[in-house]
Amino acid sequence: MRWHREWFIRVPWGKLALVSRGHPDGEPVLLVHGRQDSLSIFEPLIEQMSEQYYYVALDMPGNGLSDAFPHGPKLQRFHFLYAMELALLHLGWDRFIFMGHSMGCEQGLFYNVVYPNQITRMILLDAGPTLMRMQIEDNAEYQQLFYDSYYENYHTENFKRKTHTRMSATQSLQRLRELSNEQCAHLLARNFHEIGSENSNRPSNAAEASCSYANEAQNENEQDNVRVMYTTKRAKNPNRTKKARNGKRRQKKDELTDTDDESTDTDEKLTDTDDESTDTDEEKGRRRENRRGEGDDGLNEFIQRMNDNDCEGYLSWDNRLKHLAPQNYGNEYYFELFKKIPPTLLIAASYGAKNVPPIPKWRQGAIELLQKLETLENFHRVDVEGSHDVHYTHPERVLPFINAFLKDNKVYSKL
Repeated sequence: MRWHREWFIRVPWGKLALVSRGHPDGEPVLLVHGRQDSLSIFEPLIEQMSEQYYYVALDMPGNGLSDAFPHGPKLQRFHFLYAMELALLHLGWDRFIFMGHSMGCEQGLFYNVVYPNQITRMILLDAGPTLMRMQIEDNAEYQQLFYDSYYENYHTENFKRKTHTRMSATQSLQRLRELSNEQCAHLLARNFHEIGSENSNRPSNAAEASCSYANEAQNENEQDNVRVMYTTKRAKNPNRTKKARNGKRRQKKDELTDTDDESTDTDEKLTDTDDESTDTDEEKGRRRENRRGEGDDGLNEFIQRMNDNDCEGYLSWDNRLKHLAPQNYGNEYYFELFKKIPPTLLIAASYGAKNVPPIPKWRQGAIELLQKLETLENFHRVDVEGSHDVHYTHPERVLPFINAFLKDNKVYSKL
C-alpha cells in the first residue's frame, strides 16, 4: 500500500511531513505514531481499512521526514501536542477520529483534555507501555532521571549522531522489535538517511531517505508542494570508496539505536562476529579461499558484497526522543483529566510491554489507571495476541475490532 499524497507544512522550527489516503470528503481520521517511529507504522493497517474515511498521518518532530525541535531545553512528551495542533490547523479539522500507537495514545488523551469535543472517537493501539511512563510521582527521582541526566550529557543528547549501515540498522530493529526483513526495510525506507545523499541532514522526499535494495524509482512531478509517494532502489554514493567505507568502520562500530516502542530504553552494541574491515587484502583473500573450501562460497560472496556495498547513514530519530520527560501527575489526577473521554477503543497487545524495564510500581500504576478507565461507559478494551507492533505485523488481528467500533462505537468480544 502507498499513501495517495505526501506534503510538507511549514512550522516555526522547520517542516512537518504529512500523508493522506482515502476519500477527501470522508470522515477525517488523524493517525499519530509513537516514540522513535514514523507514520509508516500505520500503512499495513490502513491498507485494509475502508477508503470511505479520509486518513491523514504525520511524522512527529524528529521522526521520519519531519524536522526536529530546536536544540536546547529538555523535551517533554507534552511538547508534541503542538505539532498535532499545527497539523490540525493546517487541515482545518474541528471534528475528527483519532488513532494513536504507543506514545501517540498519550498524545490523543491529552489533546482531548486541552481541546475537548474535537475528537469524536479514539482508537488507542497498545497504550499500556506509555501509561507506565506516567507513573513516576517521586519528584527527586523524576528530576534525576529526566533532567539531571539530560544536562549532564547535553552535547551528546543534542549533537551526537550514531552512524549505521543499512544492514546494521536492520539488525537493530530486529533485536528490538519482532519484525521480518521486509518489515524492517519498509520502516527504514523512511527512517534511514544515507550519508552523502543530497540534503542528507533532513531529506525532503522519500527518494533521499531511502536506500532500498529492491524497488525501482518512480519519479513523479512535484506540484504545490504535494507529491505522489514513491520508493527508489538503493543509490550509491560515487564519492564513497570501499577504502573510505572500511576506514569509517574501523573508527566506529555501529551501535544499537532505540526504536519506536516504549520498551527500548537501553543501548545494546552491535557485535560483529565476522568483521573483516581491519584485515589486510592478503588476509581477506585467504579467508575467502577458506570459505570456498567449505562449500559456502555463493552465500559468503553475497555477504561480502553486501558488506562492501552497504550504504552508511543514520536513523532519523532525534537523540532526545529516547528519554522524553513524561507527565508525573498521579493516577487520581489523570483519571479526572481523562474521564470525559469520547467513545474509545483500547487494543492491548498480549506481550506489548514485555521489554519495558521491570519496575513493578510503573507496571502496577498503569494497570490501576487502565482499570479506572475501564469503568467509564465510553471506554472499551480488547486484548489481542501479539507484540507492541501487532497492528503493523498482524493487522488482521486488530482490524475486526476497529471496524466494529467505527461502525457503531461498540466492540463485541466474540469477534
